[in-house]
Amino acid sequence: MQMDSAPDVLLPEVPARRDSRHEAKVERIARQLRQRKSTRPVSFKKKTPPHQVPKRYDQRRGDEKIDLSDLDQILEIDPVAMTCTAEPAVTFEEVVRATWRYGLVPIIIPEHKTITLGGAVAGCSIESMSFRNGAGGCTRTAC
Repeated sequence: MQMDSAPDVLLPEVPARRDSRHEAKVERIARQLRQRKSTRPVSFKKKTPPHQVPKRYDQRRGDEKIDLSDLDQILEIDPVAMTCTAEPAVTFEEVVRATWRYGLVPIIIPEHKTITLGGAVAGCSIESMSFRNGAGGCTRTAC
């Protein structure tokens, strides 16, 4: 895999603009939740498909959706602290491409490059493991 340059991956924006965009996304989601009148179940609408076979009467197929599809930005890469702060819809492929420029990569990378950070957290990193660092969920400090 050639990683010298990654023109298709945007590096984090200027902090003030990046923070305001992220805050606006979070506020939009919070507003959707606050404005809900229904007591029916709710689930998340996201870009990536679920990785399970849908069941015929699964309520998630017809319930109200909270749109999370735009939570797809890398917010910050700190090469000194060796951290990457990103929204849940960022894929591991995007994280590797962005952090590689700083000589960094995640400690654990799932087998499938399209797995998102949020999917890895919710799905226990599809059982991705490291001999030295444990399961994929053990390498994050906050969600």
